Amino acid sequence: NDGDGPPQLIVSKSNGTSIYRSAQKLNAVGIKVINQNNDHLQAADTPSPSNFNLTMNKLVHEETVSKLLPPDVNKRHVIEVSSFNGSPALYFKWENGITCKEWLDKVR
Repeated sequence: NDGDGPPQLIVSKSNGTSIYRSAQKLNAVGIKVINQNNDHLQAADTPSPSNFNLTMNKLVHEETVSKLLPPDVNKRHVIEVSSFNGSPALYFKWENGITCKEWLDKVR
């Protein structure tokens, strides 16, 4: 996919992972992107193909586990494992709501 399609909004970002949501209201898609170029690497360093493939395999495993969970278990509905702007990514059906952290902050 590599970032084609509707604009993406950043929802969360950490050193290793970014979560995006498509800007469309209906049938929104979330994208979990594994950042291959961490801040401690110099700009000239690029991820090796073996690291990229290893990360893609981990995302495919995550997709497989998601599909094997029973239907009554809340889970992320994975659409596909692909790439986003050159980094490994897992595309999933976006569900509106709040994060566990947000919920905990509200109930305290």
